[in-house]
Amino acid sequence: MKKTKLLIVVNELWFFYSHRLPLALGALKEGFDVYIIANGDKDLEKKVSSLGLKFREVPFSRSSINPFKEFRVLISLFRIYRKIAPDITHHVTIKPIIYGGIAARIVKTKSVVNSISGLGHVFISQGFVSKVRKVIVKTLYRNLFKHDNVRAILQNPEEREILSNYNIIGFDRSFLIRGAGVDLETFFPVVEPPGPVVVTLAARMIWEKGVGVYIDAIKILKNKGIKAKFILAGGVDYDYPGFIKKSVLDNWHESGVVTWVGHHNNVSKLYQESHIVCLPSFYSEGVPKSLIEAAACGRPIVTTDKPGCREIVIDNFNGLLVRPCDAESLAHALEILIKNKNLRIKYGKNGRQLASDDFEVGSVVKSTLNVYADVMHS
Repeated sequence: MKKTKLLIVVNELWFFYSHRLPLALGALKEGFDVYIIANGDKDLEKKVSSLGLKFREVPFSRSSINPFKEFRVLISLFRIYRKIAPDITHHVTIKPIIYGGIAARIVKTKSVVNSISGLGHVFISQGFVSKVRKVIVKTLYRNLFKHDNVRAILQNPEEREILSNYNIIGFDRSFLIRGAGVDLETFFPVVEPPGPVVVTLAARMIWEKGVGVYIDAIKILKNKGIKAKFILAGGVDYDYPGFIKKSVLDNWHESGVVTWVGHHNNVSKLYQESHIVCLPSFYSEGVPKSLIEAAACGRPIVTTDKPGCREIVIDNFNGLLVRPCDAESLAHALEILIKNKNLRIKYGKNGRQLASDDFEVGSVVKSTLNVYADVMHS
């Protein structure tokens, strides 16, 4: 029996490995022939291949606007699509959706699924160039999403409504799947560690994740004499326009404002050794995977009252929601939790239950496979 060929297309292989690997393995288990297309990473390529997945490298660059480089990416995708002749392609994030969508139209791919995990930098940037780019992306989306063999997956209802209001894709062909899910056996709660309260922000080191707001809030708390240890975990994302320079991070660390630990390979352990998890993002998030993982680890969360973030944090249930770009609001919420162990424990238990009920990775994989079935039988 001929296997269904599935292509999963993402910018970076590390992103696939951290966010979409369970989906690919779930599809493999269901009898799909699974190909991964992304920017390469030699170590991860070996891991991916050892799992029975087939990797094809395409030199995506999230920040590049060089027309020659971008055309090269498009041609690479076209050649791969034509050679493999996939039954279904699953594009994740803006460039794979646009370039992969064009290639899929040219080779007449039978079924296409586009996952938007947050509308991202293009939709929140200001200025003339950004506005022009936004118009271009909206126009391309409108043309690529309009066909009957295309489905969209959104992570929060606000962004699903935005795409509908822009006449990009209607509710009849879009699906709400809240995030990439979490492995509840890998991310699990432990008793709070002893010692001073530890507050952790784990994210890519970009300004839109609210890192600067976090630093300002820490200074407010320290000026008030609030005792706690503040952690910043994550590497510099040099390929993102709003990355934070390493010199700035080093300065914060060396001055004692915050402890920057860089990229952390064991996020579950990082959260288990923390008392509070914080993400004051004003980025256009889907549903932040870091917050789903924090909830699964039974940690109370402080985050912004924005689409995506409030999908995983219910105010005064498993955490506190604060105003975006407001260091005073953030400091106040952190102070409440730093001073109240019983509240931290209550929120942590509620968060674990929420993660278990709504964000377990197996249910996310099943829902995505159902989208594949829907578009292939349309």
